[in-house]
Amino acid sequence: LMFLENQLLFTVGSIVLITVVVIVGAQLVFGTVVNERKQQTLPFVMSLPITYMQYSAAKLIANLGIFLVAWLAIYTVVVAMIASRDGLANGLIPFSTIVLLELFIAFALTLAVAIVSESETWSVVVMSVGNVSVSIFIISMASIPAIGSHIHSPSAVWNSTAITIVAIEVALVLAIVCVSLFLQSRKHDFL
Repeated sequence: LMFLENQLLFTVGSIVLITVVVIVGAQLVFGTVVNERKQQTLPFVMSLPITYMQYSAAKLIANLGIFLVAWLAIYTVVVAMIASRDGLANGLIPFSTIVLLELFIAFALTLAVAIVSESETWSVVVMSVGNVSVSIFIISMASIPAIGSHIHSPSAVWNSTAITIVAIEVALVLAIVCVSLFLQSRKHDFL
């Protein structure tokens, strides 16, 4: 849909793309973390000769790695589509990068909350807030003059504002991982 030369179809395709990223993230979190408590597989896993920190690190690394592969595939297609379609300005590349990284942050936060809280309710709340905030985030980023004014530029403009936002987003993902591991290290009861 995004490759077709129609603004409405491009918008629909963008919404579908964001929805796919959200669904992949939700499936990973609920399939590999939240359901362990519900299906009573966590007690079995914890009976194996691993520490809870090893379990937590493995969950984070595996889920972030799987999501990263899917995210990179989607990101690559988005950048290739923007670069190859004459009707789209390459100025969308930094903006798309920033928006897709926000989705990565929402996934990392949902994953961390699921691992630390082991609560389906909290995981759903955090996932919902993170995904609803995408619209607000998109509008906020587009309203920043150093970002929004270059969206229709014929070339990708990686100015200091765009680079700073990307760096902050990457740092947030790393901080979320570190904080979740720290919180897991403080737990005394795992079952």
